[in-house]
Amino acid sequence: MRRIATSILVLFITTVTFAQGVSNSKWSATFEAGFNQFDGDMTPAVTKTSFGASVEYTISPTWGIGVEYYYFPLQAGKTAESMTSKMHHINPYISLNMLNLLSPDINTKWGIWATIGGGLGLYNTTHYKNNLFVNETKNGMAITVPVGGLIEYNLTSSLAIGAKVQYRSHNQDSIEAAERYSGVTNDFISMGTLQLRWKFNANKSKKHTRNINTTTFSPDEAILPARRAQAKADSLQNVVNKLQNEINELKPQLGKIDALENKLNEVQKIAENAGSRTVYVPQYEGQGNNAINTNNLSPKTNFAAVGRNSNADSDGDGVPDHRDKEPQTPANTPVDFWGQTISNSKTNGFASVYFDFDRTDLDADALKTIETVAAKLNENPELMVEVRGYADYVGNENYNKDLSLRRADKVKSELVNKFNINPLRIISNGKGIVLEPKSAYRLNRRCNFFFSEE
Repeated sequence: MRRIATSILVLFITTVTFAQGVSNSKWSATFEAGFNQFDGDMTPAVTKTSFGASVEYTISPTWGIGVEYYYFPLQAGKTAESMTSKMHHINPYISLNMLNLLSPDINTKWGIWATIGGGLGLYNTTHYKNNLFVNETKNGMAITVPVGGLIEYNLTSSLAIGAKVQYRSHNQDSIEAAERYSGVTNDFISMGTLQLRWKFNANKSKKHTRNINTTTFSPDEAILPARRAQAKADSLQNVVNKLQNEINELKPQLGKIDALENKLNEVQKIAENAGSRTVYVPQYEGQGNNAINTNNLSPKTNFAAVGRNSNADSDGDGVPDHRDKEPQTPANTPVDFWGQTISNSKTNGFASVYFDFDRTDLDADALKTIETVAAKLNENPELMVEVRGYADYVGNENYNKDLSLRRADKVKSELVNKFNINPLRIISNGKGIVLEPKSAYRLNRRCNFFFSEE
């Protein structure tokens, strides 16, 4: 933002300096008529006829400054409650020719101008109920900031026609003269007008600044090629600097690659030396982890391959048969890490992580819970944990099954990446929709933790 503001200021000062040495006509005046609509708290708004005029000094084909005045009769509301107001706006403004700004060599009779200003709005308002007088505001005053655009066509060197739209904001919310509307939102006016512009002292021998392009206007046209060459050189230097910064950022990554290779070797050694204890390995394609028993397996056994073949879950309780100590549990029965039925008091296991509707993002409370789980796992390196994800009743079964698994995987990723928990110790399991209660409330959108020791 600072660079943009500085560039605009430099362009403004440069064009003003150039303007002092160019003998073009610069003054113009407009007369305008159109319609307005009050945009306040009282509705509906009634479209009313507006009038206005302006005087502008065109500094360059790109910039101009001026003063404008408008008369706005306003009306809003129905028979039960209504208001009428007479408002006068006067404000200085800055105009910017977008065509000349984008293309300094353009030759056209058209102009597209953006305007912004600031000034005062003076108003008198009467408030009615059932067409009977209730209240009035006399000599009210508000600061107004108009923002708008103008499309203009030059009929001759002296005369142009145009269409203008503006949206005028106020720092007051009491234009309706009704106390109960005050403080809700500030009041605005939408305006659209047709205008005639007369450019003073403009003729074939003396052009008006609004009728020429930036290249014709600028007195130092001879040095423009040098300026453009300098701009290209600066652009190339910026590219070189950016590439150098990217190279510098990549250098530290080479050391990280070596560290990752070392960690990979360590994991391989752990797998080879696992002996006869139970090891948990990740399933393929983002599914949960499985446990395999390494009894009677050689140190060279492919654990990943064994894990893929140990998915069987005969009773559908979400616990693979190889660690299900209580097979054939009834459907929808909450079970622990080993597939054993648990009481309602322990259904949520160690803790719960809750999610917003249809989201997997972790909020501050969730991160605190995960940090506590990580601490428990660090205290006992032999401990395993199963993360079970759930979804609420909204949506179809397949989508919620996938959503619950993504939530469990999100929690697992946080434990692995932030707290350096070995992924072989974590099982992620998506349980899908929580059947009871059938409600779309936050407690059903969760992940529970179940530890191998419980």
